[in-house]
Amino acid sequence: MATFELNIYNENDEIVKTYARSRIRWGLFLKAIEIHKELAGKSPNEQILMVSDFVCTFFGNMTEEDIKNADAGDVMNLFRQVVRKANQVGKEKNVAGAE
Repeated sequence: MATFELNIYNENDEIVKTYARSRIRWGLFLKAIEIHKELAGKSPNEQILMVSDFVCTFFGNMTEEDIKNADAGDVMNLFRQVVRKANQVGKEKNVAGAE
């Protein structure tokens, strides 16, 4: 079962495609942390473009046309979900050196 999903809708708000992943590659994890840190100094338009680019990269084969037809809240929630997971590094008991 996929942990990360994003639905793409048509003009009638019907789901026409679903992107899904069950894992976060380490490089994407690092990229999410980097973007999260940079967002504060950016304009709202720049923030949206950065998150959009990240989500397209996250799913690998997502097109710009597809992400334009995703729900805005779902796109932002997906990014937040990845960042939340990144913020838990070091807090989990199975991390090397953690008690």
